[in-house]
Amino acid sequence: QQQKRRAPWQNAERHYCAVCNAWMGSDRQSILLHEGGKKHQQNVERAMQEKRKEKQEQEQARKFLGESLKKMEQAALQEQGAAYSGAAGGSRPPLPHINQHQYRSPSGIVPSVVPSSFSAPPPPPPPQQQHQQKGRQQRNTSTNNQEIQQWQARKQKREEENKRKKSNDEEDDEDV
Repeated sequence: QQQKRRAPWQNAERHYCAVCNAWMGSDRQSILLHEGGKKHQQNVERAMQEKRKEKQEQEQARKFLGESLKKMEQAALQEQGAAYSGAAGGSRPPLPHINQHQYRSPSGIVPSVVPSSFSAPPPPPPPQQQHQQKGRQQRNTSTNNQEIQQWQARKQKREEENKRKKSNDEEDDEDV
């Protein structure tokens, strides 16, 4: 099970840059050249901005959810208090302590589903997977379209050159 040692220019291993979705040689020079490139730097900056934006959106969603749950808890406690104040006998049991990070119904049961009165939109799917898939599809179709257009342009150019050659040959034959 000895592996045959190859010359550096025959190395089959490749390095993948996840930021740019690009493959390159695994040698240090190729990697450094790529990472120092303008496109890579722009892609890194764009990825960092997307991460910052995503983190900010998650923080806003978390705050919104916390505020909504707090409002729901207060409304439930007020309803519970109104029910006890109208009851005969007038003595009211102490109110339970509600942890900010855990929603408990007045009965003390932790529901597996948030009540239907809560109308927050569902969280969006992870954006990274969508962007990668769309990016790959768009790159593939745009690359294919570009290749087809280039091929058609080369074909048309060849046909025009052949027509010119034929017309020049015909003119030369008429002169003789």
